[in-house]
Amino acid sequence: MTFQKRCKNCGCFIGKNKHSCIDIKEKQSESHKGTKLTKEHKLKIKLKNIGNKKTKEDREGCRERMINRIQEGKIKIARGEAHWNWQGGISPLNRKLRASSKWKIWRELIFLRDNFTCQNPNCPYCHNKIGVLLHPHHIKPLALYPELVFDVNNGITYCAEFHINSKELHKGIVHNKTCESRRKKQMYEEINPTDWTYKEDGDFIEGFLVQIQEDIGPNKSKLYSVEAPEGVKNVWGATLLDSRMALVKVGEKIKITYKGLAEAKSGKNPAKIFKVEVDKEPIPNTAGPIETQKF
Repeated sequence: MTFQKRCKNCGCFIGKNKHSCIDIKEKQSESHKGTKLTKEHKLKIKLKNIGNKKTKEDREGCRERMINRIQEGKIKIARGEAHWNWQGGISPLNRKLRASSKWKIWRELIFLRDNFTCQNPNCPYCHNKIGVLLHPHHIKPLALYPELVFDVNNGITYCAEFHINSKELHKGIVHNKTCESRRKKQMYEEINPTDWTYKEDGDFIEGFLVQIQEDIGPNKSKLYSVEAPEGVKNVWGATLLDSRMALVKVGEKIKITYKGLAEAKSGKNPAKIFKVEVDKEPIPNTAGPIETQKF
């Protein structure tokens, strides 16, 4: 003869190897929150659960309990900025649309209207059979008509193979996609700075000072990067040039002019002379000449 225990809290019967009902277990779990298990305790739990496979009923019951806790507000799902992997909203607009509930409803309405059948006449891929993988297609391209994204009249059903392999459906819109990642890639340009060369008195370079590097090359020289209209140019430092460039800040618009060589002293190489001018106004003044300051 078997004896069944009753829960002191609610009076329900307690099964074999169970010490309390679900209500008591939830109270126990609340009281144990914040406690840290030791490594030995974690190892015991791991060894005990090895080989234990959950049945289909156990998995469904766990899923139902999880859904109930979410609906009751006991468990909060982190979305958007509250999620641990939030990276500032960099997901492309195309992916956001296809993951939205509106997109799923729009897709189902199109499939129902077309009786879940590919609308390509005599389709060589699916032969217009029911039960194949289907794709919704925008008759007027999404990239050119974003206002018709959820218009049912602008949608049609095609099988996945025809939708992917057909060149006629997406003809002429391949280069007009609105994916943000592709637009950003098109904005990037390779930067390959070259050295500024000067030979005669009066040669100059004009642009914005973007970087100053020190101890570059075998002579431990300074290297100034100037963004000129023809691209970024590297200007190697010299004794007189370094003394003048010490008064220039990164981001200022400058003009460096080569003024030839100074008189050589006995036993020494002649020094190079440079004139450095700084534009006081970063934005060019179209009303008149730009006021500069000479060093």
